[in-house]
Parts: sequence; C-alpha cells; structure tokens
Amino acid sequence: MGLKTKHWLIDLSIIVLIIVMGVFVVLELRQTISFLRPQANTSQDNTVEVTPAEGSLNFESDQIVEEVAPTEEKPLSLIDLDGKAVAISDFTSSPMLVNFWATWCPPCLEEMPLIEDYADRYRGELVVLAINAGEDEGVVRDFVTRNQLGLAVLLDPTGTASRQFRIYGFPTTLFYDASGALTTTHIGELNATLLDRYLLQIGLGE
Repeated sequence: MGLKTKHWLIDLSIIVLIIVMGVFVVLELRQTISFLRPQANTSQDNTVEVTPAEGSLNFESDQIVEEVAPTEEKPLSLIDLDGKAVAISDFTSSPMLVNFWATWCPPCLEEMPLIEDYADRYRGELVVLAINAGEDEGVVRDFVTRNQLGLAVLLDPTGTASRQFRIYGFPTTLFYDASGALTTTHIGELNATLLDRYLLQIGLGE
C-alpha cells in the first residue's frame, strides 16, 4: 500500500470520526433539552403573586380561556365527594379562598394543614374550597380519608375549572372578597404570613 493511499485512509478515518462525534453531541444536546423543558414547566420552587386590577366570579367571556367554548359560559359547578353538585357562584356573598391542588404535588400537601387550620379559625366567615385538579375520584377520596382532611374538596377530573380559572401551576390559591372580586392569585406554597396578608385584603383578620 502506497504512502498516498495510507494518508487518504487516515484522512477518511478522521472525517468519519468527526461526523460520528458530531452526531453524538447533537443527540446528547437534544436529550438534555427534552429533559430540562418539563422540569422548567413543572417547577414549583418559585412563588408568584399576581394581583389583578379587576376580577370577579361572574364568569364572563373575558375569563374563559380559548379551550372553553362560548356555550359553556355559565356559573361553574363541580362535584364534591358526596356526589353533590356545588356551584362556586353560590358563595360569592362571603370572602372566599379557592385552592387548586393535586395529591402528586408536594407543596400542595405541605400547605394543606395550614389552610385547614385557617378554615377552622375563620369558620362561618371564610369559604374555603379545595379543588382537586385532574385526578380520579378514587385517588382523591383515598387521600382525604387517609389524611382525615376536613376541607370542602371538589373534583375537577377534566380540568374544566383549571382552564376557566386560568391555573398554570400547582398549588394556586385565589382570594375573593365578599363582593366576589378577585383580589389576589398566589402561585406556590402558602405560609401563615402570606395567608394573614391575603385575608386582610379580603376583609378578614386584624
């Protein structure tokens, strides 16, 4: 084999090696990006407070996201664990805390005893609704029984309420005053300091 042939084979081997390494790097980058995207979408480490200029429980068209057809513009009604339909609009004459949660969400479970404590503290003054997002009734019922949860739990297995309230992460807690106006949307785990502040905004506490 001549010297020129050897050089040609060496050059070809180097080119093939570079191509293989390039393909490997591209595949690794795609895998890394695919892994990071869902983590970025589901991370609950950051707490976000959104205070709208206007908001109410009238459920007009400007509060319905695109996935909900105009024919569904009506007071939202969900099912409780007893199979009873509960219309959220029935509670608009009292200050209200509406918490969206799921059994697979650690921050949701962390804040739940605190929310239950405040529900007991302000019983008769504050309506507290815990809306489970997208889980089967059996899963929710088992969780409530095992943890002896005393909150009013409503089921949202199809995500209708989550879409109508524009819920983008869990837990999310909405605070309404006695007139039905939305004062604060809190995304992330609540603590006592935040709860006291938000309740003051809806006319409760000192």
